[in-house]
Amino acid sequence: MNDPLKDWDKLQAEWQTYQPDIQQIKKKINWVTLRMIAVLAIDVVVLVGYFPFIYYFLDFSMDNWIENSWHGVIGILLFIGVYLDFKIRLPILRMSGESTKEILAFYLKRTRAGVVIGRYGAGFSWLLLAIFTVWFAANLFLVAQPAKEFNWMFAAFGIVWISGAALLCHWYASKKQKEYLKLKQLWRDFID
Repeated sequence: MNDPLKDWDKLQAEWQTYQPDIQQIKKKINWVTLRMIAVLAIDVVVLVGYFPFIYYFLDFSMDNWIENSWHGVIGILLFIGVYLDFKIRLPILRMSGESTKEILAFYLKRTRAGVVIGRYGAGFSWLLLAIFTVWFAANLFLVAQPAKEFNWMFAAFGIVWISGAALLCHWYASKKQKEYLKLKQLWRDFID
């Protein structure tokens, strides 16, 4: 038979020497850093490309005020979204230390930021869906008769696509929330 006291001593020794897998955490941090840089670069490209599109390709006549309003609101949302993305991601782009405690604290901040990004993304998507619905209804009821030949498949595609983006953001936020809670427990175990 095993001696329960020796098993207890072994368990206590393992608990006191507990160290999280820092190499795996650092590898994940580096991968997320590359993804964050790519997302910020895409943000800039989309933002820089959107405003010349509005200026050069849209008809700014009063006959097309509903279409112009749509693109104007999208431009404002795009600008706010990119601003918030930079505001959330820039402070957590680089690690400040190499100790286990600093790495875990940094990883904890990143997962918390992931929750915030997911929630903002879901909120923006639902807001965009509401704006899309109002825009489609305005086109349907306020635009002159020849322009009313709107495709209902276009509306269905828009609603499904935007709703899908909102649900994806909600799933991402909940996934990051679970990861955050798990990491917070790891942090408590490490600190204790």
